[in-house]
Formats: sequence, structure tokens, C-alpha cells
Amino acid sequence: MAKVRIIINKSKKDRMGLCPLKVRVTQNGQRKEVYLPNIKIEPRYWNATKQRVTNNTMLNINIQKTINSLSQEIYKCMAQEVDIKPGEIIEKVKTRTIRVKVSSLNAIDYCKAHFFNDPNLVYSTRKTYGSFIRLLEEYDPKLTLDKIDLNWTANFREYLLTEKKLAHYTINTRLKHIRRICKHAYEKKVISKYLLEGLKIKQASANRKHLSIEQLRTLEAYKPEPSLEMTCKAFLFSCFTGMRFSDLASLTYKNIIIKEHNRSKEFRLQYCMKKTNKQIDLMLCQKAFNLISLDKLGTDELIFNLINQEDLNLSSDKLAMKIESANALANKRFKVVYKNAGLKEHLSFHCARHTFFCIALELGVDLVSLRELGGHSDLKVTQEYLKVTDNRKNEAMMKFDKI
Repeated sequence: MAKVRIIINKSKKDRMGLCPLKVRVTQNGQRKEVYLPNIKIEPRYWNATKQRVTNNTMLNINIQKTINSLSQEIYKCMAQEVDIKPGEIIEKVKTRTIRVKVSSLNAIDYCKAHFFNDPNLVYSTRKTYGSFIRLLEEYDPKLTLDKIDLNWTANFREYLLTEKKLAHYTINTRLKHIRRICKHAYEKKVISKYLLEGLKIKQASANRKHLSIEQLRTLEAYKPEPSLEMTCKAFLFSCFTGMRFSDLASLTYKNIIIKEHNRSKEFRLQYCMKKTNKQIDLMLCQKAFNLISLDKLGTDELIFNLINQEDLNLSSDKLAMKIESANALANKRFKVVYKNAGLKEHLSFHCARHTFFCIALELGVDLVSLRELGGHSDLKVTQEYLKVTDNRKNEAMMKFDKI
């Protein structure tokens, strides 16, 4: 009887410590292996005995489907009394496509299968695809991939603007989802033509509220009540490091590394961004360093206690949900902080990240360095903050009209 197993290849560990999984089919001494596409995990989460990942239910479902598909091919060979050849069996499963007419390929089902239910995408990305799917279900539930062209996209854009009254930035995000789905279907040869050639998605700026240098100083000087002190410290730490709340919430003292530099100690912040999996390594400025406890360095303890310590052991999806709830609570608490501190603007926790970029530019930090510090993959994203600081310069110059 042929055997099917999933193997982790620890010899191919990448820079983030992730290893690929491969499927192995063995029969009568013959062995064939092939890597599972786009699937990498941390070795500590792989249970070789149970053939499963300990922290990702969706990935386990995907792995089990692969095992089931290979097992079915093996059983077919046995029933037909055909020699079982591992290489041929893997190739059949690997290249198998669902043979349906293009006209029956529902865009919503395709998006669910390849994006919303893709275990390789982070929780936040899958959640945005979920919101996108709900919009499609309202607008055109029977939409098929072969009908998505420039005319359909223009009508969809108008619907989002006039009927749903979405912001231009959000509309652009939805159009990028459409483009990504169509490109994916074309690259996978599900559709024969890519009908969105020439689609132009104009750059639209998000609402990047942030603190000015004076406002940041006001918040620094404010002494909140004990129950809100940790929330205030976490916000200020983000202002001085550019961290997103999702990374801030799971930050432990092990992420602070001490290095020797020019015969003096240098404290560096090292972490992997949850949104992009990009590794960040930056020196802590003194203002950020003053917000943490020196005696806890090197421990597994959370720095800001925005979530519970035991939440770090949850699966990636469950942890993301905990952080999402913690973010909502932190925004409510911070609302009390900034009002009591005398700041009138409505601020969310993400404004701290915007504050980091805007103030850095005002202080003369160059764009390339800022992109690396903030973990942007594209310099264009960093350049968006130039527009925000230009607006502040315009406001400053307009004040001269009051003389």
C-alpha cells in the first residue's frame, strides 16, 4: 500500500525562520516528493506524528485536502489494478483543474476559494477580501470572471461612490481587489483573456490624522490616571517607533536587543511585521526607551499588556481577533486620554504611526531611510506623507494673512 506523508524541510529555513512543507508518496521503494505551493511554517508548530500544524486550522484543512486527493488517486489505481507510480499520482493531483465553462465561474466563489480562504494570507488581508465579497454579493451576485471588463469596473466604481458613499481610498482598494482576482484567474489559465488592460486606479490619499510636534509634547507632559497609563505609553511608543497596533500588542521584552556600539550599549527594536512579514530592525530613541522597564529586558513578558500573556499561544487567526478587540478597546481608552490632555482632534491608535512618519519628515529624515524604518514595501506609500506635511506648511503660510 502506498503511503502519503507531509514532511517539513528544516534545511530550507528562510530568514524569518519559516520552513516549507512537501508531500511525499512512497510505494515499493519508489519515492516522489513535491513542495506544497506557497506554504511555509515555523518548525515548532509542526506535529509530524499527527501531520498537522498546531496553530492554523485553515492550513490543516488545506493539508488534509492534499492528502485526501492523493489517497483517492492511489485507491483508483488499486481498484483498477494499475501499478501505483508516485510521480504520476502527484502530477495528476498537482495539475488537476476543475473543468467547467468560463461562463460558470462565479467571481464571488473564486474570490472565496483563492483569497478569503487562503491560509497563506494574513487574517487582516482575508478580512478585507471578506468585506469585498459582501459588496459583490450586494451589487452583482451572479457575476462571472469573463464579464469583468473596463465597463463593468467603471459601473462598479460608480456604485461604490454614489450608492455606498465610500471614500476614494476605500474604492481604490476594492478596485485593486478586482484587478488582483482577474490577474490571478488569467495567470492560472482559468480565463483566456485579461479584460482589465489599461485600468487606471488613481492614487487617493487616506485620512492620515496625526499629531504635530507641539501636540506630541502636550501628550508627553500629560499624566493620565493609573488605569490609562499603559494605553498612553503604548500610543507614545508607536509615535516614536512607527509600530502598528497589531505589532505593538504582541511586543515582548525579547524584541528589545542590546548591542555594543562604539563601546556603549545600543538598544534595538527587532520584530516581524504581522501585515507584511517584513523584518524590522531599528535603534530605539531615548524617548521610546524611557517608556519601557529596563529590568524586564530579555523576558517573554508583554511590554504594554494590551492583550493577555496567554493570548500569544493562540493560533494566528485567534490571536489576530484578540488584537482586533484590544484595538477597539484601546481606541476607547485613548479617547479619554487625548480629551483630558486637551487635544481636540478625534484620534485613533493608528494616528500614532502617521505621527511617526509626518514628524520624521518635518525633522528632515530622508524618504528612503523612513521607508525602511516604517516597513513600507513601496516608496510611493512613504511619499504620501509628504502631501500631509505640505498641507501643514500651507496652513502655516495662510496664517500670515491674519497680520
